[in-house]
Amino acid sequence: MNLGEQINEFILILGCTAKEVAIASNLTPATLSRYCNGLRIPSADSQELENLTNGIVSIANNCIVSTGESPNSKIEQLSNYSFVKNALLSTLEQQLDGSLVINNFNLLTNALNIKLNKVAKYVGYDTSYLSRIKSGQRKPADLNSFANSICNYVVTNHNSNDELVIISKLINCDCKELINEEVFLSLLYEWLTNNQAEDEKLADISSFLNNLDSFNLEDYISAIHFDQLKVPSVPIYLIHNKTYYKLDGMKEAELDFYKGTVLSKSMHPVFMFSDMPMEDMAQDIDFGKKWMFAIAMAIKKGLHLNVIHNLNRPFNELLLGLESWIPLYMTGQISPFYFSGQPSSVFHQLTYVSGVCALDGQCIDGFHDNGKYTLYSSKSDIAYYQQRAKNMLSKASSLMDIYSESDIEKIKSFFNSSTKEPGNYKNKLSTLPAHTISKDLLERILTRTGHLDKIDAIWEEILWQKKISEDILKHSPLIDEIPMPSKEDFDKYPAFLSIFKCSDNITYTYDEYLEHIRLSEEYASNNNNYTFVKDSNTAFRNIQIRIKEKSWVLISKKKSPTIHFAIHHPKLVDAIWNFVPLVK
Repeated sequence: MNLGEQINEFILILGCTAKEVAIASNLTPATLSRYCNGLRIPSADSQELENLTNGIVSIANNCIVSTGESPNSKIEQLSNYSFVKNALLSTLEQQLDGSLVINNFNLLTNALNIKLNKVAKYVGYDTSYLSRIKSGQRKPADLNSFANSICNYVVTNHNSNDELVIISKLINCDCKELINEEVFLSLLYEWLTNNQAEDEKLADISSFLNNLDSFNLEDYISAIHFDQLKVPSVPIYLIHNKTYYKLDGMKEAELDFYKGTVLSKSMHPVFMFSDMPMEDMAQDIDFGKKWMFAIAMAIKKGLHLNVIHNLNRPFNELLLGLESWIPLYMTGQISPFYFSGQPSSVFHQLTYVSGVCALDGQCIDGFHDNGKYTLYSSKSDIAYYQQRAKNMLSKASSLMDIYSESDIEKIKSFFNSSTKEPGNYKNKLSTLPAHTISKDLLERILTRTGHLDKIDAIWEEILWQKKISEDILKHSPLIDEIPMPSKEDFDKYPAFLSIFKCSDNITYTYDEYLEHIRLSEEYASNNNNYTFVKDSNTAFRNIQIRIKEKSWVLISKKKSPTIHFAIHHPKLVDAIWNFVPLVK
């Protein structure tokens, strides 16, 4: 029995919730969730394990006092400190397998493009054995020695300016701190062996997904008065070649670029790339509002934007940046990309081009205020930068593909092509999987909700979903994680039928929901590769998350608006795959 199983068994005996255990143990819900899901393990002498022991004992004693009766033997055992502590310690002996160290080791070697044969020679391991450690097939016998050796290798062999920038972003510290070798070694070891970064990432991805789940585009449009924007119908702004200097010049140059683009007759797509530092720009709130207004005007005009984002930044900044763009993605007029190569730690550049003007800028890292920016308006310059944009896009990777409610055939094509290869597949759902429903149950639901006239189209899509699942199960495992709400919660937030084609929210009754659960459990019993996981913790109500590990994530938003994001960026895919909802 591992730690998570032991905690869940204690919760079952005590008849309490995970949230009550977290509160009694003075632990955050995120920490307890990771214990229960095996993603974090406290050390045997940690305060967290001591708190968890005392919390369980406290709840057991309260159970005894509140009933006023002779306790059953199991609850009485849990009121005994030594019994609980020894039970938890016994699971740690089995579970301390170094998964965290290996996961961080993989992140480090991938970020720095470390050759295993070189590090293997340094740490005294056979290269093939180190490769098996990296893949998770083997665990080092002495984790402390392994972590120390890896850190010493990195500090000694990967200390160029470019590499220090990458490491500082990976372990979330100031690059200047890594100049001192002792501090570098200490910070790297702490990161390699500590879960704190993973906890922070959990909170970041949780916030990102919850904001996406609750986002309402109509409210957003109303709040920024987007529906009231009017684009002038005649050109009123003449563009001239102009050079700008320093930070204020950059702000003026960007706004002039958008003025020229929006107030022209051209409908040529706009290209945008900038890896300029964001910190000093973000401090100017007034400029930020003008910049967002300029983007909104370009979208209101009907222009399509091809944007190469700079994602080489700390994970929390990456998500915050994407959150600000998500509402704009929902317009369907933006195609987002990113460069997968390592960023320069010396030079920064900016390239914007539309049908009537181009903006080019450069600065040296650390000297943003000494930058130079040039706005071009001649046909030859515009042609040059349009070709440059095409060349840059050819080197970029798609950050995400965005599908609207009407793109059902594109969504089908995505699944048909993306599920052929073996891998690990997992769905984090806010309702039940359509591929396990029976036609009889579907017909009864549609009859009750007044949608029986749509049964042929809906059943056709469900048959397609069934085929996709069957094809996956022929070569790979598939996990469906679904919410198991109480009757009270279900009455407040009824679950809906999970289909792409129909925009109506076709909801279940609680009895229909329970019947569909039984059908899903039967499906699981008949398919060895299929796992059906019920969770009383309902993380989302408006999004379905479908994932292929290390490959892609499809986030489907049911309403406000109906839209689907197929995400390809490795950091985001890994973070969402490992995401564990906070316990409630």
